[in-house]
Amino acid sequence: MKHEIKSIGVISLMKIYALIGLVIGVVFGGIFAVLMLLGAVSVGDATAAGGIMVFAIIVGLAMAIGTPISCAISGAFAAIVYNIIAKMAGGVEIEFNDKSKKE
Repeated sequence: MKHEIKSIGVISLMKIYALIGLVIGVVFGGIFAVLMLLGAVSVGDATAAGGIMVFAIIVGLAMAIGTPISCAISGAFAAIVYNIIAKMAGGVEIEFNDKSKKE
């Protein structure tokens, strides 16, 4: 059974991309912040360590907030471009197996 995706909801894809971006941003922002904090601990100067710690927290939060926003914008753009191209060239064809039918 073949089906064709004729259009993609812009808001729908935007939400999915934003949630994926949130996961990526939190994971990598957290990893980056922890690594920078470990580096700050190894610095001998307390003033420099304090600055590095503040910077690590700011960068970690910026990644956790900025990545979902940029991914959401990318998702909206991808959906708009797909919808335009699908009108001109046709959508993506997908084939499904119907498991509800007994053989």
